[in-house]
Amino acid sequence: MHTLLLYLLYFLTAYTLLLRPLGAHRLAQHLTARSFALVMCYTTGVSFDIISGEHHLSASRPCVIVGNHQSELDVLLLARIFPKWCSVTAKSSLKRMPFLGWFMALSGTVFIDRKNSSSARQAFAGAAEEMLRHRQSVFIFPEGTRSYAQGPEMGTFKKGAFHLAVQAQVDVVPVVCANYW
Repeated sequence: MHTLLLYLLYFLTAYTLLLRPLGAHRLAQHLTARSFALVMCYTTGVSFDIISGEHHLSASRPCVIVGNHQSELDVLLLARIFPKWCSVTAKSSLKRMPFLGWFMALSGTVFIDRKNSSSARQAFAGAAEEMLRHRQSVFIFPEGTRSYAQGPEMGTFKKGAFHLAVQAQVDVVPVVCANYW
């Protein structure tokens, strides 16, 4: 399975390189997310039921989409619901990872240095401009990291997602993932 995911990542990085001159690289994260969801569903059998409101993810473009972050499985949920014309945020250290970091940088990921608030504010200012210029939404886990919550409680939200929404003058669209164990 690791080999399959590595090939998928290699292909999508090359695909993003081809899309970039056409200005369509902002669709690469959607394609990647949906491909990842299909591969993981097929190889692991993990699937998600979307109860309601999935249409809000596309109807409110651009917007800041916020979702709770309970475990590693959240990435699979994100892959299942990821709308077109959306980018993720990620910690800045991921940028240095071969293939994954390259793909993320090429496809418009907003990298956040969580240890440097000035740098984080600059990243969000750039993201706000991109959102308005290209009608690009941004997905953020506002807890900042996985909470591993055993019940319905959530971790404390960081302010970045809400500052970004105010800066870009866009809606905040919440996504709630219930416990899956």
